[in-house]
Amino acid sequence: MIKNIANGKCYVGFHTTDKEYDKDPYFGSSVLLKMALKKYGKENFVMGVLEYISPENWKEKERYWIEKMNAHVSQGGYNLTWGSTGA
Repeated sequence: MIKNIANGKCYVGFHTTDKEYDKDPYFGSSVLLKMALKKYGKENFVMGVLEYISPENWKEKERYWIEKMNAHVSQGGYNLTWGSTGA
């Protein structure tokens, strides 16, 4: 999850990597999130892991967390979909 500490909006996304958590440069894929990063600056965002999961159930979990964290754009978040549309 990536959260804007200036306005409380967040983005939830599934991501796999073989890098250490703090060494991975990935910072979300939402167009709305990228626009917010430009507007507020990266220093106003925090990123954290909501849950470690197996790759087999990422779609279900991503949908769950988007809803739970009010991350969908219709709820005031940065997610444009309800999840499970990535690769």
